Amino acid sequence: MTFQILSRTGRRRTWILLLTTLVIVISGHFLWPKVRPLVTGKHVIVPRSMCLAFMELERRPFEFETDFYGLRYAGRGEDLVDQFVLHCGAFEKPMLHFLRDYAHSQKRDDLVYLDVGAHHGQHSLFMSQFVSQVHSIEPFPPTLERLDSNIALNDLNNVAVHRVGFGSEDGEIPFHEPPDSNTGVGTFSKDFRRNFKESVRALPIRIDDDYLAAKGVNGVDIVKIDVEGFEKPVLEGLKETLRVNRPLVVMELDVSNTESFGSAKELLAAFPKEYEFLQFEKIPEDILTGEYQLVPYDMSLAEQINLVIYPSERKASMPSSSKQL
Repeated sequence: MTFQILSRTGRRRTWILLLTTLVIVISGHFLWPKVRPLVTGKHVIVPRSMCLAFMELERRPFEFETDFYGLRYAGRGEDLVDQFVLHCGAFEKPMLHFLRDYAHSQKRDDLVYLDVGAHHGQHSLFMSQFVSQVHSIEPFPPTLERLDSNIALNDLNNVAVHRVGFGSEDGEIPFHEPPDSNTGVGTFSKDFRRNFKESVRALPIRIDDDYLAAKGVNGVDIVKIDVEGFEKPVLEGLKETLRVNRPLVVMELDVSNTESFGSAKELLAAFPKEYEFLQFEKIPEDILTGEYQLVPYDMSLAEQINLVIYPSERKASMPSSSKQL
């Protein structure tokens, strides 16, 4: 008799839990679009788990437009980067906040920012508020359409789009098209291992230094590189710019393919002398707050990681954490 009562009680609790969960999920699906502007627009902090949960709930094709640090951002609901902008306020917030803080620390109004692998323009849009010139490098036509529309949406006149890829050669080479769920992972890398579409198309690629010189782009101060395993050819083409301008470089490093750096020695050789290497330390809730902490990079080449690489003469003005400011 006691066992029977306990079983019924257990079943009742299970049903209550299931129904409660269902109500929360359904309510969240319909209420989150109304709550989101309060979260992202007024910087109200919600738990990381809630942000990621709503990303999963709305992983479907739909067009949206949302506030983005005082600008407007148009995206698509099924795309990973766009989902982060919609639900968490931005993608890679710690990197954005560091770039902003670094730009402020230079105390100049003529900074030039080079965005290699600009994608839909999140970094380019953000940095357009803190530098004089933005040069967005992006070769993939479907991605370029979204980049163009986001620039036009904000009527930005200090952002120039360059419809090429950067590398160590001039010509057209195969570009592996990304899946619709993550359009930021398209790449020129020959053996980059991701869930790509089967289609490959030839797209224009140019030697960075020669192209920038031909376009009259001088005095580059900040470079962001996100090229999905193609970092080594990009840096090979940027040698003269690195030597002459000695810019700060923020780079996603991926060593999972044969074209990437095979050793710490190779990575060091890609930069002029007296450059120092830092990495972003993982901080709970940083995808929401944008809090960052930079620590020395151990040159392990063991994982995909975001690096900050800077000339030693800029050390005094380098922000090392968001708490420092």
